[in-house]
Amino acid sequence: MDTPTLIAAQLDAHPGEILPWLRRLALDLTPSLPPQRSLLVGPPTVSAALLTPYETAALYLASRTLEPAPLAWVHHYPVVLAVTYVPLRHPRIGLEVRAWLPSPATLDVVLRHITGHFAHAHLVLSGVASSSPHGGAPPLPCNLWLASRLATGNATGDREQLYLAWLEQYRALRGDYPADPRRSFRGALATCRRRLRQG
Repeated sequence: MDTPTLIAAQLDAHPGEILPWLRRLALDLTPSLPPQRSLLVGPPTVSAALLTPYETAALYLASRTLEPAPLAWVHHYPVVLAVTYVPLRHPRIGLEVRAWLPSPATLDVVLRHITGHFAHAHLVLSGVASSSPHGGAPPLPCNLWLASRLATGNATGDREQLYLAWLEQYRALRGDYPADPRRSFRGALATCRRRLRQG
């Protein structure tokens, strides 16, 4: 998949406002789509109410049918836009927005939508993602999400469920699955555990 265009935004808002904004963006973009297309907000592992730190939600370009497209089939649909929640010092939040071509949402459209929806918020834009606290290339947000799950003990359940959630986070972020998903997950898990031990 092609490299996405990226913008980073900082604004004074609550994380609970991100998913409603993304759903509103999907609805507002629908009229610009071909007649048999629609946009889904996912992945299915994203909470219905609130993104967790470093979690990525995405818009998927789906085929419109008589019945709503099932979100469980999201792996069949291309990612056109992804939004990662980056926690900052309260009350600021960060949004890393990635758009792939052909996306129905140009970054200009997304920026206008952000400033319209978060009209009360002070907005700061950047063309780069957040930097790494460890030096070097910044970790992928899906790996930071995985680390936060491990650190808070939210990863003590079914490892397969954690793997599937991480995999969909990775795809929402990168636009496609890794070449060797299981191996990539094991590597991410080992790196997260090592960083947690180093503390």
